[in-house]
Amino acid sequence: LFEFMKDGTTVGTVGTGSDDLYIGTGDTTIRFADGNDAIIPRGTAGATRDGAIDLGLSNNRFKDLYLSGTAHLTKTIDEATLPSTPVNHVITLQPPTTTARYGGGISWSEGSNTAASINTVDAGSGGALHLAFSTGSNSAIAERLRLDTSGNLLVNGTNATAKLVVDGAANSYTARFNSSTTTGQAFGARIRAGTNSSDYAVLVENTSASTMFAVRGDGNVGIGTSSPDA
Repeated sequence: LFEFMKDGTTVGTVGTGSDDLYIGTGDTTIRFADGNDAIIPRGTAGATRDGAIDLGLSNNRFKDLYLSGTAHLTKTIDEATLPSTPVNHVITLQPPTTTARYGGGISWSEGSNTAASINTVDAGSGGALHLAFSTGSNSAIAERLRLDTSGNLLVNGTNATAKLVVDGAANSYTARFNSSTTTGQAFGARIRAGTNSSDYAVLVENTSASTMFAVRGDGNVGIGTSSPDA
């Protein structure tokens, strides 16, 4: 229908094909496919360009994207080792830039406020990041679980004193393990730890950090002491 030229060179076209409208320049064209209710990437003379045209650039971006349906992301990542560059991921989000600050992440909401989210937390130099999981309601949200940059898992807390740290609530058990009820198959917890008198397989303390029960690595058991003789 239309051809746009500058200094004798075509720089853009508006045309039709298969009863659809085409707008583009060179091999970067979009097709308004009325029969599919879709906008489709196309190349020179309407050629197929599946997965070949970007929407925006890293330094020249669009703002918000609103979808009412499903986002289908079909880029295949098949690496022998953990992918360590953004180009080898399907989704890359911008992290925070100030230590201890939260960055934007993935959010769920039934109203105007976030009720659940996954965010990164700046952990200091070297691009270190924690991963924070938060839940609540449209009126309030709180961090419930954090996986820190050292691989420590923190539940209801942010102070990493062990690989797994659970901060309990008042008048409630901090942890509970429920086994199967099948006769002869109802096993509880199994702990494999301890090597000698310098370490512990189990150490139970009260809230003042005083020892109530200890199983040392050499097999000695103590009640009210962390240095059992037998």
